[in-house]
Amino acid sequence: MTPPASTFDARDPYARVASWYEPLLGWPLRSMREAVVALCREAVVGRMVDLCCGTGRQLALLRAAGVRAYGADVSAAMLSQGQRGDIVRAHGGALPFADDAFDLSLVSLALHEMDREVADAVLCEALRVAPQVLLAEYRMAERNIDLPAALFVHVPERIAGGAHYRNFRAFMRAGGVEGLVARHGLSVVRRERLWAGAGALVLARRPS
Repeated sequence: MTPPASTFDARDPYARVASWYEPLLGWPLRSMREAVVALCREAVVGRMVDLCCGTGRQLALLRAAGVRAYGADVSAAMLSQGQRGDIVRAHGGALPFADDAFDLSLVSLALHEMDREVADAVLCEALRVAPQVLLAEYRMAERNIDLPAALFVHVPERIAGGAHYRNFRAFMRAGGVEGLVARHGLSVVRRERLWAGAGALVLARRPS
């Protein structure tokens, strides 16, 4: 269920950081982006949409690999830094796409920074416009070897600001990406570790 428009913050929280997002974070995000491309190619994905696509760098990599990728993001500042064509400015919780318009929705490193109600709305929309969703998100540490990386991610999340960090902590208390998948009753098709165990790439289907 999509919450009313008033629930969505009309301000652009990325206005101040958009110009240095890729120079600063492009390299740390490279392994995740390459893993997304590899999985999409292996799964022979037809049409897909990258929700909260930001600068569009992930889209560029997908398209270079021959994937028919489209994008959507609410931040005008982030979109101004990236790709052109087949990208719309729209909130992930209120998408201008028809039901099952795509084979796959991608949401990477976005849900943890949202209020739970908004994150749930975005995931519901992702599953409305495609039968499968690919989530790249933080996960709970399952082994001692995962703990250093899991603790380290608190540093950039805290730097991102008070509201961002509060949402991140609430996301992790609720079980991270695995908790999100369970809460929505999704069927996991594939799961891969990211960032030395601090994150996961989860391919899941919507409930039948």
